[in-house]
Amino acid sequence: MEDSASTPTGAGPERPQTGNSQVDDATAALDVLDDLPVDEHAAVYDEVDTRLRAVMATAGDSAPEDTSAASDPPASADPGA
Repeated sequence: MEDSASTPTGAGPERPQTGNSQVDDATAALDVLDDLPVDEHAAVYDEVDTRLRAVMATAGDSAPEDTSAASDPPASADPGA
């Protein structure tokens, strides 16, 4: 039987990246949960929630981070029409 005390904390699965730096920065705070007592988790969740709500509140206010698809002309465009 393996002793759980020998398992390093914070060694959980890698958090997936969303491609949105603001969302990724906000959710990065979740990485500390393994090192905190459970009674301190709610404060972390509240902070992440506040940051994500701020990101959502400003969604659409500026150009998307990846605009490469927007610069390509539509495939169905007929230059002779």
